[in-house]
Amino acid sequence: MSGSTLFAGTDGGGVFKANIGGTTSSSAHISAPQASSVKISFAPHPILNNTRLTLDIPKTSTVEFRIFDAFGRLVQHWALGELPSGTHEIPQDLHTLPSGTYSLVVQAGSERAHKLLQILR
Repeated sequence: MSGSTLFAGTDGGGVFKANIGGTTSSSAHISAPQASSVKISFAPHPILNNTRLTLDIPKTSTVEFRIFDAFGRLVQHWALGELPSGTHEIPQDLHTLPSGTYSLVVQAGSERAHKLLQILR
């Protein structure tokens, strides 16, 4: 927010500007961020209670996982410490989370990847 102008950025690199004191709005596209070389997947999906996260990292990195709810609130966080490059399978018990759609964010060194996950009860 700057004066009566509202700015919003998107994960895909878009930037939107709206004059909330008037009726005009505009948008601009800024170059999209580089795709992450960190790959994540999970099975089974949708998740009932437990899942197996598969993480592929290109180089030895300190790895952290974060899960955010639909409102952007952090609901789970765990640090795995330093992992060597390659593919890692990490079992997770998510029975404490209610049904819903969540965003899983993986930080591996300077790389970040995210994926949506669905929990059904």
